[in-house]
Amino acid sequence: MKLWQKNYLFTALLFTAVLFVCVGILIVPVIRMTLTGARDTALSEEKAIANALEGPSASEKPEGGTIFATMAQFYAQNGTFLRAERDGTVLADRLPFALSLDAGTLEWQNENGVWYVAIGDQLSDGTRLLYLHEVSDRVHTAVWQGVSAVGLCLLLTALVNVALYYTMLQINKPLSRLSHELRTPLTVIRGYGEMLQLAVMTEEQRHDAAAYIVSECDRLKDIIQKLLTLNDKTKAERERVPLKELSGRLGMTWSGIEVTCSGDVIWGDRTLLVSLLDNLIRNAQKAAPDGHIAVRLSEQAITVEDDGCGMDLETLAYVNDPAHTDQPSGIKSGLGVPLCHEIARLHRAKLQYTSEPGKGTTATVLFYNSDTTL
Repeated sequence: MKLWQKNYLFTALLFTAVLFVCVGILIVPVIRMTLTGARDTALSEEKAIANALEGPSASEKPEGGTIFATMAQFYAQNGTFLRAERDGTVLADRLPFALSLDAGTLEWQNENGVWYVAIGDQLSDGTRLLYLHEVSDRVHTAVWQGVSAVGLCLLLTALVNVALYYTMLQINKPLSRLSHELRTPLTVIRGYGEMLQLAVMTEEQRHDAAAYIVSECDRLKDIIQKLLTLNDKTKAERERVPLKELSGRLGMTWSGIEVTCSGDVIWGDRTLLVSLLDNLIRNAQKAAPDGHIAVRLSEQAITVEDDGCGMDLETLAYVNDPAHTDQPSGIKSGLGVPLCHEIARLHRAKLQYTSEPGKGTTATVLFYNSDTTL
């Protein structure tokens, strides 16, 4: 796992933890208030019923039974169920299921998925009262509040973490490109520096080597500036690049390759075109470390050929469209290939690979017109 991915993972986990804690601090009192309200409503109603039961009027017998029986029947229609017993006589019993509860006790009861608040009471005249009130709507509201809070946290976490991942990826992409692209000029600078230290050279050769080191240093500066802004939706800089200049630079940077020119100039961004060629040649050398590599430069196209191992269909599909094809496991680093496609796109050109296993690979950058108008 790369460093930026570790940083992303730590940041995402920290954000998720903080978000859930903060939302929990806010939602728990709301849920508690919902359930406490149901409990307090039940206690108030039970107290009013208990007051009505106390005294001799509760045992009087109008039509339909005692006053309490009538009361119990009325409350049962609204989700409140009562049972009262005095001196061994059951005054009323509307409980939907058997319930045994000590006096002065309040419990939450769940029967077949239905929630109740159950209260046991002992009145001053000896009446034992069992009170049962359905509160499923309040419990469901509390559950909905909790689930909504968790769902909101998950949604915010997903949105923020996706945005964070994309942002860190975009920040890391130019840095990864830099580390990839700086290797070639640094290798060249080191090589010429060691040659100046150790080799016996004429004054003219020393001057040329020093000039090339300075040139590569300038190129490093251009690479840093351009690759850091390569994500911007801007066109590549349009300038006149002599093909002989590109050929000479390739000959000094890459030994043992064949370079041919057809035409005079190519129009485009000098720094990006050199990076494109360096990547194509580096990939060709990996495929054919001891083979023949030929580079052809023209006003219409850039071609890099090798007679190496070639590519199978899976790898060929990836290098021709790295943005939409999974990277095959055999490719250790796919950074250079997408960068080549990006540079070609900035020049309004098309990069296409053709290959056959055992017969080599050809990479062609085809410009849409002769002067590569940008």
